[in-house]
Amino acid sequence: MSAPLTPAPFPVVRPCDLRASAASTTPWLIDQLWTAQAVGIIGGTPKSYKTWVALEMAVAVASGSACLATFAVPSPGPVLLYAAEDSEAALRLRLESLAQHHRLDLASLDIRVITTDSLRLDRTTDQERLAATLIVHRPALLILDPLVRLHAIDENAAGEIAALLGYLRLLQRKTGVAIALVHLSRVGNMSELRTLIDERSPRSVLHTLPWRGRPGGNPSKQLRILSGLQRCEELE
Repeated sequence: MSAPLTPAPFPVVRPCDLRASAASTTPWLIDQLWTAQAVGIIGGTPKSYKTWVALEMAVAVASGSACLATFAVPSPGPVLLYAAEDSEAALRLRLESLAQHHRLDLASLDIRVITTDSLRLDRTTDQERLAATLIVHRPALLILDPLVRLHAIDENAAGEIAALLGYLRLLQRKTGVAIALVHLSRVGNMSELRTLIDERSPRSVLHTLPWRGRPGGNPSKQLRILSGLQRCEELE
């Protein structure tokens, strides 16, 4: 009879042997707006331009131009995007209007769109495929829009949502990508999700506020509202 296997110990190092950041590395992906390698939420009530803010971030990071004409992007890079609710035509129109506002050609932007019909973050097969996609494309920013369409768990069950967000944090640590989740906020949910995501990264939650005027249907008008009158606030 063979002897029982001895459990392998966890890896341990001294503090002086921990990996250090390069001197030129900045903690901000988008200066004063979104931290590098954060797992965070862009949240707000319906019609508060959450997706517009997310796509504006995508264009800024991919191009290196200022986000919302205000927040610098110190280290631009590729952006990977999954939009569960927009059609391909609608998504392209939004990105084209934002690119034009930045005086850029859409084809010049290193934004890559996941086109699968379904992506479920609570399924092991989809988790593995998403990790493989990140390894292939190595984006600086991953945008998932909206969170509610990417799982079938109960968002009011703290244990279930903590497990999902724990997977995303592990994915971030393995790949180094910043992750932005677009989320429809309800009373109490935003503060709870912020705590579960990463209490060490207070800038990883943005709260979009609805504009009180009448934006109309023209994408260029919506764009001016986004860059001029729309505000993002850190959720306290």
